[in-house]
This record gives sequence, C-alpha cells and structure tokens, in this order.
Amino acid sequence: MKYDIALIGTGGPIADAIVKKISHSGLKIIGIGRRPPGSAQLLENFIEFDIENPSAQKQPISAKTIFFNAAIKGRFTQDSENFARQGAVSAPDFFKLFSLLNVDCDRLMTMGSSEEYGPRETSAEIFEYEELRPISSYGQWKRRLFENAQKWSTETGRPHLHLRPFNVFGPNSDSKMFIGGMISTFLNGEIFKTTKGEQWRSFVSISLLSLCIDKLMSSTNWKNLNRAGGFNLSAPNYLQLKEVVKLTQDLIPAAKVDFGAIAYRQDEVWHQNPNLDLMRELLGKDSGEDFKLKLRETIEHYHRL
Repeated sequence: MKYDIALIGTGGPIADAIVKKISHSGLKIIGIGRRPPGSAQLLENFIEFDIENPSAQKQPISAKTIFFNAAIKGRFTQDSENFARQGAVSAPDFFKLFSLLNVDCDRLMTMGSSEEYGPRETSAEIFEYEELRPISSYGQWKRRLFENAQKWSTETGRPHLHLRPFNVFGPNSDSKMFIGGMISTFLNGEIFKTTKGEQWRSFVSISLLSLCIDKLMSSTNWKNLNRAGGFNLSAPNYLQLKEVVKLTQDLIPAAKVDFGAIAYRQDEVWHQNPNLDLMRELLGKDSGEDFKLKLRETIEHYHRL
C-alpha cells in the first residue's frame, strides 16, 4: 500500500489539526512519532518512533509525500547542552532518517519557522528567497532543517517545499507562544508582563495553517508555489504586539497587563511582515481571516479547559 502522506511528528495541536483537515480530503495518512495525535482514529496506520532514540524499522513504507513536522521546542544559548540536542532532533540527515524508517517518497515537505528570517528593522515584506539570518537557536536549527532537506532534494532530484509559518495561534496552541501564554495568564487572574509591545508581527491561526497544508498536499505540482524552496504561511494582518494585547484585554474582563516589565533584547526582532503572494495564489479568496474572530475562538477554547 502506498500512503498519500507519511507524517513524521504527530504530537501537538498542529499535527492534530492537519490530520483532521487532510483526512477529510480522502488522503491516506500514516503517522510516525512518539505518540499518536488526538485524531489517531483518522490515520490509516501509526508507527511509534522516537527521533531522539531512533531504531530501525523493518516494514517498508511508501508515501507520495513525507511531511516532517517534528521539532523540540525551546530557545537555548550556544553553550547549552540543549542547544546541540535540539539541533540533532530538528535537523536530521534525511538520507539516514529515511533509511532508519525504511521509508520512500516522491516528495518532501518540512515545517520551518518565520524565525529563520531573523531580525528585520523595517516593515518591508519578507520574500521566501531572501537570506536567512536567524538569531535564536530555534531559528538556526530550522534553517539547518531547510538546508538538509534541500540537499536531499538536490541529490535525489525530488521536490521539496519548506513551510515558514508566522506566529501560530489557536485552540490547543503552545501556551509558551505569545498569544497562548497571554490568554493563559489572563484567565489565571495573573498580571501579564511584557515589553512595551512596539514590535510588529503577522499571525496565522491553526485552522488557516491546516487549510493551506491540505491544499498543498492535494496539489500535484509545487513548481509554481516554490521560491527557493520556501513558502510563507500567515494571514494578511500586521499588528503591533501592544494592539494584540489590548484586543485580548477587551475580550477577557479584568485582564491586567504590565507594559514595559520586560526589557527588549539587544537583538530584538522589530518587524516580521511576510510577503504572501504564493499563499494567495494557492488559496485565493480563502487566504484571509478575521484576526479578532479567531482570537475570540481561541479564548473561548481556553475558557472551556
């Protein structure tokens, strides 16, 4: 049996949303990871595999697309033991990994991050072909993931597409991320401490992210949706963080915030404004979303927890 998708990295809300969305398109998915997603019943099969402590798989797997979604969260200093450990997990040698998994595919998709682009001092749009200058360990290893996948693509002659989502949020999203952490803090009755909030960011909901991935997986040709291997994923909103905080305060009574309690970093990322031409070409009228509506839906989900 040849699967449509082999999803490597099945834990977390993004994987769960992707499985739900893609399965509705009739695509057959095999999950590979330490634990199955919440929507495991929608998988054709699941193989337990720990990328940190991998063991060879005997049963061969064939898939049209391999989607590498695994990563270790965190941002560490270069002299930290975790810094090297994160790199080993987030940036595999795809030749060795696919050999261990006994897997073969026609094409490869990898999940990167907007942090790969690094600092931007102006609001000029960021295109996929621009130089990658990450300053965080997470961004650096996502760049290495991209480079390793590009090497695999060049040497095998098979297509590769690297997704770079900008500031993901939504139900079950990582509470360590800005919006998730802020909502959790407010609902716990605590004061949310932040910078003055003058940085500008673009945001994308998990639902729009999974819609885009579903469209890409269903597409037979990535050639026209590929700038130097990258693909920006976000919604057409560009907001200052202090505006995002105030919008959230409006939706959560008694929410308290302490602006300026945290100092800006020396290498602060002031702007993160993606060019979304490729995404608009892929999704058309579905490429936009109401940020405040998605924010409200996210808050309502946290209320129900």
